[in-house]
Parts: sequence; C-alpha cells; structure tokens
Amino acid sequence: MIEEIQNILKSLNIDGWLIYDFQNKNYIARSILNITEHTTRVLFYFIPKQGKPIKLLSKVEPDKLSNFAGEIIFYRTWKEMREKLKEILSPYNIVAMEYSKKFSIPHLSILDAGIYEIIKGFKINIVSSSKIVQNLSIIKEEEMETHYRAGEIIKQALFEVLENFKNFKYEHEVQEFIYEYLTKNNLTMDGDMPIFATGENTSNPHYFPKKENPTKIEYRKPFLIDIWARLNIKNSIYYDITYIGYYGKASDEYKKVFDIVKTARDMAVDFITERLEKGKDVFGYEVDDLVRRYIGKKGYGENFVHRTGHSIGRSVHWINVNLDNFETHDDRNIINGCLFSVEPGIYIQNNFGIRSEINVYIQKNRANITTIKQEQIVEL
Repeated sequence: MIEEIQNILKSLNIDGWLIYDFQNKNYIARSILNITEHTTRVLFYFIPKQGKPIKLLSKVEPDKLSNFAGEIIFYRTWKEMREKLKEILSPYNIVAMEYSKKFSIPHLSILDAGIYEIIKGFKINIVSSSKIVQNLSIIKEEEMETHYRAGEIIKQALFEVLENFKNFKYEHEVQEFIYEYLTKNNLTMDGDMPIFATGENTSNPHYFPKKENPTKIEYRKPFLIDIWARLNIKNSIYYDITYIGYYGKASDEYKKVFDIVKTARDMAVDFITERLEKGKDVFGYEVDDLVRRYIGKKGYGENFVHRTGHSIGRSVHWINVNLDNFETHDDRNIINGCLFSVEPGIYIQNNFGIRSEINVYIQKNRANITTIKQEQIVEL
C-alpha cells in the first residue's frame, strides 16, 4: 500500500500525503487504509513520496497505527505537537490532505480549519488528496462480482413488484415488500429503505412513503421505484437502480419526458466511452454539463434538480468521482475502476417525476453498463 501511495504521489508531483485524524473524524483515510482503532487524541501519519512514513502520536495513545510502517515520534503537549509536526514537514513544499478548495467536493472537506492554519503557517502548500483517494478506492474487477450478485436479487425484487402490482393498495406496502425481499436474500441497505412513490409524489426526488400517513396507489397514475443494496458481507459493492412506470396507459407528456431522460442517460454513457477510447481525459463535471445542456434545450432545465450521477462502492454514495457540476464542482477525471450511477431526472411539481438510473463501471477505457437499463415505460 505504501509503495502504491508513493507512486501516486510521484505521478502527481506531490511531496507527501499528511493524514490527520481526531476522534475518528477522517472517515476517508480510515476507510482506505483500514484504520479500525478508536482515537481520542490527535494523530498524524505522513507518507512522503520517497522514504519512510512518519507517525506523530500522543504519549497517551502510543500504540495507535501499530500495523503501519514508519518511524514513530511522540508528543505530549499541544506546543510539542506543533513543533514536531513542523520538523516533519520542514523538508517539503506541497502536501496533500483531505481538503477541497472552496468546498468543491464536500465529502473531501474533512480537514479542520485550525489544523489548516497551523500547517499553512509552516509555509506549506496544502493541496487536495482527491486524486490520491480516487486512485486508492477504485473498484477492482474481482470486487464487481458482489455487485452483480446483488443485482440479480434486486432485479428479482423489482420484477416481483411489477408482477404483483395490483395486489398493493398503499405505497408503504411496496416499500416494505422490497425491503423484506432484500433482507431475506442476505442483502443490506445499511439502515435505509427503498423508495416507492406514486402520482405527484414522484416529483419529489427523495420522497419516502409514510405508514402513519399512507398514500393510496391509484389507477392512471405514474410510479417510481428506487432500490439500492449490497450483499450483507464485508466490502461488498452496491447496486443501485431507479425504474419508472404507469398504472394504466401513460400520458403523452409522460412519454415525452421519459424519452428525454432516456436519451440524456444514454448520451452520458456514449460521451464517456468516446472520450476514453480516444485516450482523452473526461471529468465528472463535463458529463453533468452535457446532460444538463440537453435537458435544458428540451425546455426542462429548471426541472432537473440534482446531479447526473454519484460514485458507487462499498457505500451507495462512495468517495470517487461524481457526475456533478450542479450540487458540487467535481473536477476529478473518470478512470478505470470507477463505478457510478447515471440518473438524469425531470421533476414537474404537483404532476410527476421521471428518473432513469443505471450503473456504469469503467473498464479497459470503456463505460460498461452493469445494471438493467430501462428502454420503455412499464404500463400495468
């Protein structure tokens, strides 16, 4: 792992990666490096692009990071911590940390402002660790097997709902049916519940039905199903889809909007593949811009209220590149091993919403669709 990190640092022309943690706040570094120990004192782990790593630990917790290579330096007081940190960093100019300039990628904005001030006071240039994190957290081909296995169960749950749709009376009954089906088949949503919405509730992107205030499933109304889950085993990979349909014959407007969403979805995949096959970089924000421009030209720009897609991995919202220049500005490039959703949506208030979600895995410089891909409106 250290050699891999140092190779990445050299390729990015970064002097070192400084990992800072206090009371388990740095969930990114902890996840990537598999740090499971609970910390009550500040610790630093510095990995230079050449040479041995250095651990800066409190005398109160001298055994932390015991499984990690490197020289150990202890501190006792806050003054001593700052002095020794300065000594460690003094030979270097550019250091990466879990920091995102101007909050452009929020889940990477973990660095405490006070620590930032201290290190900047050493005349160190702090840069984002985003590309280090991305390279270390890509999904390996062998890991994708768990994604596909989860997908088979999720597809079966979806088909069971569609086949028995007329037996459900309320939204929450469908939600509970899907959840129970998944859990019985050894899948987990890590505490979440699937989304099932009907009628105008589909125009709320993150709508959740409420059992205490149930909504009846009515004829001649649209519906939306969003299911995400993974195998209930360590380090399994999520599978995440959204499917839409109509209870009865779909309206002309509904068909029109679905065609726009479907086309936008497919444009994103084609654009990524075209760029990668030509050996060109493609960035998360570019894909979002492309999709958003198309939907805007069709007259529904104001109705596309979320990013085009999110990273997927060991959590349903993983720490790699998102297809986003709307909620955030994701300037990371899409590389082999990235797994993400493509899910443009159009939401017309007090009427209906349509979202078509697939998952895409980048393999051999190609965008491969790994999930079922809805091509037609389901009419029941």
